[in-house]
Amino acid sequence: EAELIAKEAKAKLRAVLLKAKLQDFVQAGQVYICRFEVSNNDYFKFVYRQRKAKLPHEGLWPEHWQAKGDSGLRFYAEGRGLHPVGGVTYQNALAYCAWRTEEWRQEVPGVRVRLPTVKEWEAAARGATERAYPWGEEWDPDRLIFKRTDAEGSAGSRGEAAESLAGHTPETKILHMSGNVAEWTQTPGEDDE
Repeated sequence: EAELIAKEAKAKLRAVLLKAKLQDFVQAGQVYICRFEVSNNDYFKFVYRQRKAKLPHEGLWPEHWQAKGDSGLRFYAEGRGLHPVGGVTYQNALAYCAWRTEEWRQEVPGVRVRLPTVKEWEAAARGATERAYPWGEEWDPDRLIFKRTDAEGSAGSRGEAAESLAGHTPETKILHMSGNVAEWTQTPGEDDE
């Protein structure tokens, strides 16, 4: 009976992931990881729904998002809706996971969205062969998006959350495991200690 319940729960989770574009999620060990970073559009939807539900939301806005008018809303830079959200605190990342969990639990009781552990994140980034970089052993700046400065001092910008540049992890096709914006994990990494 427990096996049947587990199969039903897995089928319901699959249905939710299908609705949320199943191709956007990959199984990495015992967890599913989204292939893309959370976009500005997705994060705005989260904060906006918190605000609309009259839940605390003021501290959720990334600091660099600008207020427009007196609506109390803040916005990311024009044309950056598909770019990954940056400037999100650890607490805000946890709040986003809790919100996404509640949204999905309406369809799949017991589902939980959370940040990956460092171990899960590294396994997804390094792949089965535990490479130094998601794409291989050699550094290749053309395979990732990072802040670049040209001869005039102009900084380049982050790329869209779904933009590849061939820097994905081959086994999982998860993008931006190196470069673009930093990701939070559930557990501290070596650099955090």
